Amino acid sequence: MVSASRAPLRRRLLGAFISVVVAWLFLQVVAEIFTHTRGLYRVWWVDPLFFAYGSLPFVFVPWLLVFLPLYLFVPPRSFLWRWPVCTACGMTFGGVLMNLLSQPNPHDDLSPLFVAFAAMTGGITCLFASLTMPRYHYTQPSNHALQPTADRSDD
Repeated sequence: MVSASRAPLRRRLLGAFISVVVAWLFLQVVAEIFTHTRGLYRVWWVDPLFFAYGSLPFVFVPWLLVFLPLYLFVPPRSFLWRWPVCTACGMTFGGVLMNLLSQPNPHDDLSPLFVAFAAMTGGITCLFASLTMPRYHYTQPSNHALQPTADRSDD
């Protein structure tokens, strides 16, 4: 059973950060598999490194401006924390945001792919956050009451 007391802010920040890093790393793996299977790479480490660096603003800026405030201020008992709802919201937000950002060149062949990558990243961020939210939003119950005391005698 999870304790009802809220965890410290640094613990909740850690949970939000871990959620976005997990999604960002998953995005890197998917991008590496995509570029390798399509033969789009030049040197095995150049394109993944470029993509990892280039995707940082697209992943961490929405995390900082949108996801982090929601993660910290939406009550843990809200229906938004149910994993299907949270995942759908993350996928929708990621896809819509990337679609809006790709509007200057909507006829680019890779635009739908980037929208799909953004939707996956948003969905995985929210899925991981919703599944691990009790761990980072609440303090762990103390087992101190179950520990034997030194002044008890076992007579």
